[in-house]
Amino acid sequence: MVRVFAGERHFLARIFGPTERWIYKFSGIRPDEEMSWKSYAVAMLLFNIVGGILLLLIELTQRWLPLNPQHLPNVPFALALNTAVSFTTNTNWQAYSGENTMSYFTQMTGLAVHNFVSAATGIAIAVALARGLVRKQAQSIGNFWADIMRCTLYLLLPLAILIAVVTSLLAPDWMARSAVIESLTPPAHDSMSVVRSWTIPRRSAARCAADGRCGMAASVSPATSTTPAASIHLGVRSTGHPEGREAILAPRRHVPPGSRIPMVPPGIPAAGSSDVTPTVTSSQA
Repeated sequence: MVRVFAGERHFLARIFGPTERWIYKFSGIRPDEEMSWKSYAVAMLLFNIVGGILLLLIELTQRWLPLNPQHLPNVPFALALNTAVSFTTNTNWQAYSGENTMSYFTQMTGLAVHNFVSAATGIAIAVALARGLVRKQAQSIGNFWADIMRCTLYLLLPLAILIAVVTSLLAPDWMARSAVIESLTPPAHDSMSVVRSWTIPRRSAARCAADGRCGMAASVSPATSTTPAASIHLGVRSTGHPEGREAILAPRRHVPPGSRIPMVPPGIPAAGSSDVTPTVTSSQA
């Protein structure tokens, strides 16, 4: 990091160096020109204020912008302002439901960009503070534009790529099986039903069939139970919602298309589900 923010040579300069130099040339930035603390602070404030305003405008006009295959409407002003301020200040507070509110364009050119530059702003300020403590008699604390550019290109972007690759390679089997390739096409809506099974002691299965409570709430430890086990099959409905599957349902019952079923973890009865009796099938432990 010392070499990165000092502008010295390092191994990543071979990869991202041409991009950095092109951006400096295109924007007219002179990375070797140092700034006083006042100029540094003004540059930081202007950068984030302009970035926040641009994000706000993107949200307020996303209906007419590209990459909106769901034809999502413009974000309400209060929510757009809250989100813009949140992502500009690196708070990343999301008071909305994912891709049901923000278009792909808004997420990619607005929110994702601020995920990097807002973090880079905080790191740049910390580096400038360190310079000010070290340079007791100096009148400058670095160049804000160079600091934020180097932080993004040489620190945050490579780190994001590395973490994405490592977590993909080391992901457990259950995570790999549930992974879905993201695309720019609108999410599909379906009413497909599948079945998920748990094996619990027979005594718990009988109680589950009697009162509709499954799993931990009425279970007997399989290690201490001497009765044969039974398998309880609970239906899981895939709604095609962009945030993934939504629900552990009552078993194999008909679910009207478009209905929403709350997620119920094993051991907690669903509200209003007393009329549903799980299907219990015998199986040896």
